[in-house]
Amino acid sequence: MNFTNESRFCKSHFWDPAQSWNTPDPDLSSCFEQTALVWGPCLLLWILAPFEAVVILNSKCRDLPWGFTNTTKMLLNLMLIGISAVNFVMSVVQYLEGEEVFPVALWTPAVQTITFVLAAVILAWDRVRGVHTSGGLFVFWLVLSVAGVFQFRTELRQAGNEEEPRYKFILYMLYYPIVLLMLILNVFADPPPRVTDRPKTEKPCPAENASFVSLCLFGWFESLIWKGFKKPLTLEDLWNPRYHDTSAYVVPAFEKQWNKSLKRNIGLSTEDDQTDLDGLLKNQSKEPKKPVSIIGVMIKTYW
Repeated sequence: MNFTNESRFCKSHFWDPAQSWNTPDPDLSSCFEQTALVWGPCLLLWILAPFEAVVILNSKCRDLPWGFTNTTKMLLNLMLIGISAVNFVMSVVQYLEGEEVFPVALWTPAVQTITFVLAAVILAWDRVRGVHTSGGLFVFWLVLSVAGVFQFRTELRQAGNEEEPRYKFILYMLYYPIVLLMLILNVFADPPPRVTDRPKTEKPCPAENASFVSLCLFGWFESLIWKGFKKPLTLEDLWNPRYHDTSAYVVPAFEKQWNKSLKRNIGLSTEDDQTDLDGLLKNQSKEPKKPVSIIGVMIKTYW
């Protein structure tokens, strides 16, 4: 490739103190904006992806219906994939035509493209497995939105700069508002799943279908707070507990993990995996090699 400026990765320095600190108008270098502030959020999503996979695989629900939020998110996500891919292709075309192209112009849109593909896969997988909200995706879009505001400011200030290709300005003016829309849409939960292991109740707890943000900020609890502020609460004002918080769900899950730990400590084979409801093994001829840790059992139960 035809690189200048001592064959650096970017056109500018990665970090310039004179531009960021020793000036009455501080700004970040374009290299920092196009690398750290883009690659950082993308790396974050790849780090969070395994945790998202665990949540999805452990989901007992299935089949989220297509609604406004998940449909719009999928369409906007596909648009971001297209914008990043176009940005990458245009940089390749510039290079093939012999123009000056720095590696950042190829690597950054490539990283964005594969990361947005990952986000679309998680979004589609959530819908199939009945996960109505994603903490990992919300954190990704939040960090990407905050990090992108600096380049958005730079693009606006350099809108009339003829040294930069016009298509980069146009693509970023399309890209950043879509990222903000994705952040807003991820504040809200998708429609509840069609198939679920939760029994139907007269007064379901709002936390069952609350978004990640609502769960973090206890937004789902506000209606009860206001009701309690206006009048004394009665039993009729309360919701039914969430199914995963009821003894019908917790006790069998706890017994399963407890019996596994007890069997492992005694050293029984899989043929002896028969237990009573009280959590004690029918075969008590062997003493446990060491005490069973209830803390470990509880962690496995609620994980």
